Amino acid sequence: MSNIIDLTAMRAARDLPPENDRSFELSVGPRQLPVTGSKRRRSATSMHTFVFRSYELIITSPEADLVRDVRCDVHKARTKLRKIREQMDADRKHAAARADLLTKAEAKLSAAIAQAFGSVEG
Repeated sequence: MSNIIDLTAMRAARDLPPENDRSFELSVGPRQLPVTGSKRRRSATSMHTFVFRSYELIITSPEADLVRDVRCDVHKARTKLRKIREQMDADRKHAAARADLLTKAEAKLSAAIAQAFGSVEG
């Protein structure tokens, strides 16, 4: 029975509170926010309030709702508009490069097909 390990000492160590658990209350205005050792403050605000509408929601939402959201946070709306314009520009560049690639491939392949049929017939 030399391979049996006594874990009673481990059980006692597990019941001790961790050394870095320094929870305390931080006073921020009228609310008390708990602060843990992770240096991250948790608030009751949902992450959905920090994100502007998606492209689909912008398209499908009524004008009044969209105007209300823009008034609530103009900075996010302008950032979203800038990102939309940047994405459109990138898509145009990608489409132009793809059209150029396809045009060159079409010309080269049609020339090869014409040459192949020309040598077979001649």
